[in-house]
Amino acid sequence: MLPWAPAVEASVEHGFLVTVLWRSSASHHDGERPKIAAAPYIAPTPHAAIRAIRVSLRTHHVFGMTPREQRRAVEWSESGWVQALAALRSGEPCAFTVVLNSGGVAEWSARPLTYLCLTNCSEAL
Repeated sequence: MLPWAPAVEASVEHGFLVTVLWRSSASHHDGERPKIAAAPYIAPTPHAAIRAIRVSLRTHHVFGMTPREQRRAVEWSESGWVQALAALRSGEPCAFTVVLNSGGVAEWSARPLTYLCLTNCSEAL
Protein backbone atom coordinates (compact mmCIF):
# COMPACT_ATOMS: atom_id res chain seq x y z
CA MET A 1 0.00 0.00 0.00
CA LEU A 2 1.27 3.48 -0.82
CA PRO A 3 2.07 5.60 2.28
CA TRP A 4 -0.17 8.50 1.17
CA ALA A 5 -3.12 6.37 0.09
CA PRO A 6 -5.87 6.08 2.71
CA ALA A 7 -6.99 2.65 3.80
CA VAL A 8 -10.23 1.81 2.03
CA GLU A 9 -12.74 -0.87 2.89
CA ALA A 10 -14.99 -2.22 0.13
CA SER A 11 -18.35 -3.89 0.57
CA VAL A 12 -21.06 -5.05 -1.80
CA GLU A 13 -24.35 -3.32 -0.95
CA HIS A 14 -27.90 -3.76 -2.16
CA GLY A 15 -30.42 -0.98 -2.59
CA PHE A 16 -32.93 0.52 -4.98
CA LEU A 17 -32.05 3.26 -7.46
CA VAL A 18 -34.80 5.90 -7.67
CA THR A 19 -34.75 8.23 -10.68
CA VAL A 20 -36.96 10.98 -12.06
CA LEU A 21 -36.52 11.63 -15.78
CA TRP A 22 -38.08 14.15 -18.14
CA ARG A 23 -38.36 13.85 -21.91
CA SER A 24 -39.50 16.69 -24.13
CA SER A 25 -42.06 15.97 -26.80
CA ALA A 26 -39.35 16.44 -29.44
CA SER A 27 -37.00 13.91 -27.83
CA HIS A 28 -39.38 11.06 -28.67
CA HIS A 29 -38.65 11.61 -32.36
CA ASP A 30 -35.02 12.66 -32.48
CA GLY A 31 -33.55 10.10 -30.07
CA GLU A 32 -32.48 12.74 -27.54
CA ARG A 33 -31.59 11.34 -24.14
CA PRO A 34 -33.95 12.10 -21.25
CA LYS A 35 -33.01 14.83 -18.75
CA ILE A 36 -32.55 14.06 -15.07
CA ALA A 37 -35.30 15.97 -13.27
CA ALA A 38 -34.14 15.17 -9.72
CA ALA A 39 -30.94 13.81 -8.22
CA PRO A 40 -30.90 9.99 -8.30
CA TYR A 41 -31.33 8.42 -4.87
CA ILE A 42 -30.31 5.01 -3.55
CA ALA A 43 -32.97 3.79 -1.15
CA PRO A 44 -32.04 1.04 1.32
CA THR A 45 -35.35 -0.84 1.08
CA PRO A 46 -38.21 -1.29 -1.43
CA HIS A 47 -40.54 0.63 0.91
CA ALA A 48 -38.10 3.56 1.13
CA ALA A 49 -37.85 3.64 -2.69
CA ILE A 50 -41.63 3.76 -3.10
CA ARG A 51 -41.92 6.43 -0.41
CA ALA A 52 -39.34 8.55 -2.26
CA ILE A 53 -41.34 8.23 -5.49
CA ARG A 54 -44.62 9.06 -3.75
CA VAL A 55 -43.15 12.20 -2.16
CA SER A 56 -41.50 13.28 -5.40
CA LEU A 57 -44.64 12.63 -7.41
CA ARG A 58 -46.70 14.84 -5.12
CA THR A 59 -44.15 17.68 -5.20
CA HIS A 60 -43.37 17.73 -8.93
CA HIS A 61 -46.66 19.26 -10.00
CA VAL A 62 -44.52 22.07 -11.42
CA PHE A 63 -43.93 19.80 -14.42
CA GLY A 64 -47.35 20.92 -15.65
CA MET A 65 -49.42 17.77 -15.54
CA THR A 66 -52.81 17.83 -17.20
CA PRO A 67 -55.78 17.56 -14.80
CA ARG A 68 -56.27 13.93 -15.89
CA GLU A 69 -52.61 13.11 -15.19
CA GLN A 70 -52.80 14.90 -11.83
CA ARG A 71 -55.67 12.58 -10.85
CA ARG A 72 -53.69 9.54 -12.01
CA ALA A 73 -50.66 10.71 -10.00
CA VAL A 74 -52.70 11.18 -6.84
CA GLU A 75 -54.36 7.80 -7.37
CA TRP A 76 -50.99 6.10 -7.80
CA SER A 77 -49.50 7.82 -4.74
CA GLU A 78 -52.50 6.81 -2.61
CA SER A 79 -52.99 3.18 -3.64
CA GLY A 80 -51.34 2.30 -6.97
CA TRP A 81 -47.92 2.07 -5.36
CA VAL A 82 -48.79 -1.27 -3.73
CA GLN A 83 -48.17 -3.17 -6.98
CA ALA A 84 -44.91 -1.27 -7.50
CA LEU A 85 -43.77 -2.27 -4.01
CA ALA A 86 -44.55 -5.92 -4.78
CA ALA A 87 -42.50 -5.66 -8.00
CA LEU A 88 -39.47 -4.26 -6.15
CA ARG A 89 -39.74 -6.91 -3.44
CA SER A 90 -39.62 -9.60 -6.13
CA GLY A 91 -36.53 -8.04 -7.74
CA GLU A 92 -38.34 -6.32 -10.62
CA PRO A 93 -38.17 -2.61 -11.52
CA CYS A 94 -41.22 -0.36 -11.39
CA ALA A 95 -42.13 2.99 -12.96
CA PHE A 96 -44.89 5.58 -13.17
CA THR A 97 -45.16 7.90 -16.18
CA VAL A 98 -47.26 10.99 -16.84
CA VAL A 99 -47.83 13.05 -19.96
CA LEU A 100 -47.36 16.77 -19.48
CA ASN A 101 -49.23 19.74 -20.92
CA SER A 102 -46.22 20.41 -23.14
CA GLY A 103 -46.43 16.93 -24.65
CA GLY A 104 -43.35 15.85 -22.76
CA VAL A 105 -43.21 12.90 -20.39
CA ALA A 106 -42.07 12.61 -16.76
CA GLU A 107 -41.12 9.21 -15.39
CA TRP A 108 -40.48 8.08 -11.82
CA SER A 109 -38.76 4.71 -11.54
CA ALA A 110 -37.03 2.42 -9.08
CA ARG A 111 -34.96 -0.65 -9.73
CA PRO A 112 -32.97 -3.09 -7.62
CA LEU A 113 -29.29 -2.23 -7.51
CA THR A 114 -26.11 -3.96 -6.37
CA TYR A 115 -23.18 -1.61 -5.94
CA LEU A 116 -19.69 -1.42 -4.48
CA CYS A 117 -19.41 0.85 -1.45
CA LEU A 118 -15.96 2.21 -0.58
CA THR A 119 -15.34 3.49 2.96
CA ASN A 120 -12.29 5.40 4.09
CA CYS A 121 -11.11 3.30 7.04
CA SER A 122 -9.07 6.13 8.60
CA GLU A 123 -12.29 8.19 8.95
CA ALA A 124 -13.89 5.35 10.90
CA LEU A 125 -11.14 5.44 13.56
